[in-house]
Amino acid sequence: MTFPEISNVTGIEWGISNEGYVMPTMTLELPDEVAEAIKDKGMLTSTGVTELLREALRSQALEYIADFVTESETRGIAPFGEGEIEAEIHLARKRRQA
Repeated sequence: MTFPEISNVTGIEWGISNEGYVMPTMTLELPDEVAEAIKDKGMLTSTGVTELLREALRSQALEYIADFVTESETRGIAPFGEGEIEAEIHLARKRRQA
């Protein structure tokens, strides 16, 4: 199965899961020592790799937020209030679902 808008992505193939969802399949090339280390820890599974990628995304988001706060403080911009943060989260989730 090929999707024109994403068919140029290398290392990822798209297909239908057993549950009927469109799911990507990734092929990773890892150095032997890295593959062995994550295999020994039980991380070289679909669930393990998914959790590693989710954690990397969370970490990247937290780093972005920390940089944003530092930059805002440097420029004298008042921090967001709790309601503004909730509104931004809601908006980001809506955009992701669209």
